[in-house]
Amino acid sequence: MSFLSSIVLLLSGLFSLAAFIGLFAPKLFTDKKTGNVPKRSQLFFSGIVMSVILFVVGLFMMPKDDAATAPAVTETAATEPTTENTENTDTQANTTKPEFSFTFDEYRRLLNKEIKYLNGLTPIPTSLKPEGSAKAVNHTASHYLKKELGMILSANPETKQMRGITLIMAPAETTPAQLVITTTDAANVLAVADTSNDKQLPGRLLKMILDTSKKFADSPEKEASETLSFKGVKYGVMISQYTGVMMYAQPE
Repeated sequence: MSFLSSIVLLLSGLFSLAAFIGLFAPKLFTDKKTGNVPKRSQLFFSGIVMSVILFVVGLFMMPKDDAATAPAVTETAATEPTTENTENTDTQANTTKPEFSFTFDEYRRLLNKEIKYLNGLTPIPTSLKPEGSAKAVNHTASHYLKKELGMILSANPETKQMRGITLIMAPAETTPAQLVITTTDAANVLAVADTSNDKQLPGRLLKMILDTSKKFADSPEKEASETLSFKGVKYGVMISQYTGVMMYAQPE
């Protein structure tokens, strides 16, 4: 593991720790000038989002040991790699990752159209674009759909084809009825990844989320997870006492 990746992964852990400190002791983050105490949900979600982003970046920064799989080459080829070969390798690595059939802007339009029929969700603004470093494998963008529900979107840096959708439900002081509404909203948001508009998919996703929640309630000391493969897309939900509730959709 490289030094930089170690630092990034360490920061990821610190942000995760800060998220839970903010959840249980928000007064520690009181603004000294104004005396305002941030909301628990805001502190938790912000910390978890940064933790996830830094964790993914740290993993991509880790050096890969290709010695065991790389074919034998001549000494001249090994010591004098050409720029063309390097660019081809980078391009192949970036294009072999599974991608959705829609771009980031197309997904934004699809989701915003669906949001019109959902209660209280904030549409993705046209100004929001995936961002990242020049050498990043994925560019990401984050957005609050509502105070209890945030999302992280990843896309191909060059083509802007979508590669992943992650939803994070942050604990908040809500009623059981509001929690059910937020869970239903999450299922509908994930279902937008299905371009066939299957009417049964949101219900299947909601059942998967509720089944996982029941499994976690039975054994809260363990992580609970479920996955569902549907028409070339893998949907999943993970619940643990450390990360809260995370849901995702990714192409297979």
